[in-house]
This record gives sequence, C-alpha cells and structure tokens, in this order.
Amino acid sequence: FWNGQEYRSQTYTGPADDRGQALAVYAGLVSPDKYPQIRDILLNNQFASPYMVKYSIEALYMMGYTAEAEQRMKESYANDVALDDPTFSENWNGGGSKNHGWSGGGLISLSGYAAGVRPLEAGYDKFIVAPQMDSIQNISAGIPTVKGLIEVKANNATEQFDLSVNVPGS
Repeated sequence: FWNGQEYRSQTYTGPADDRGQALAVYAGLVSPDKYPQIRDILLNNQFASPYMVKYSIEALYMMGYTAEAEQRMKESYANDVALDDPTFSENWNGGGSKNHGWSGGGLISLSGYAAGVRPLEAGYDKFIVAPQMDSIQNISAGIPTVKGLIEVKANNATEQFDLSVNVPGS
C-alpha cells in the first residue's frame, strides 16, 4: 500500500489519512526511512476521532518522535480538557455521550509511553519501563496489573533524569 508518499488503498483518492499511517506503524510496515513522511502526515492530516487519535499519538512515540507525540496529544485533547468535565466525550469538543472508554486513549499513551510502562508478556509477567518525555518534566503513574500496582515516577530535569520504579512483589 506504500505509493512512494504514504500508505493508502489504490482506490482511495482523498488526502493522506493519519489513521491509516498510524496503523501501518503499529503493523510494523513502516521502515525508519519513511518515518519523516509519516510524521508529517500524522501532524498535518488529522482526521482521527477520539478513539483513533490514540494510535496516531502512539505511532509518533513508536517512531521516536516524543515532542511531536506530546504536541499531538495536547492539541487533540485541549478543547475537552478546557471543558473541565470529569470524563471526555465520545466526539471532540464535548459532543456525543460520556459513556465511551475510547476517549481515554490519551491516558493509555501517557502511561505506556510518557511514563513508559508497557507489557512485554500477557498479564505484565514481563514489562518494560522506558519513559519518553520531552516537554513533560514530571510524571507519576500507577499501572494496575494482576500482580499489583507498578508505580513509576520520573523527573526530567535539565541536567538530570531521575526514575523510580516500584514493582509488585519486589
């Protein structure tokens, strides 16, 4: 599906779509030489809903574009954060119902990439802690697992990076 510029179906004639590019990253189809082109599409062609934007944000993290992932997350959720409501809506800007877990994709991105806790095996039997922080200076996350809470605190100071990890059963 790579046409030299982006991933797309042969019959699709619209502009390059961030959702398809993000899923190509997730599927492992994108080689590092294509990262700059994919990054530009993910930042400039934003069609993703609150459900799909998680994949666009995480694709940026997966390619190593931490600052751009944070930028996309801030821009995507800014209007909903400003509503000062305890939950995000089904659609952008407060539209639709408030009974959809998919609007919480930003939280998954923050714990899995900014705080850096991601499972390597089912049930977090093995997991990675590899925070990716650019403009985020401090992050604290608790990731519930069947074995207990994995707690991570990271401070990304100018001259020093501090990381504290509390693993259940350790």
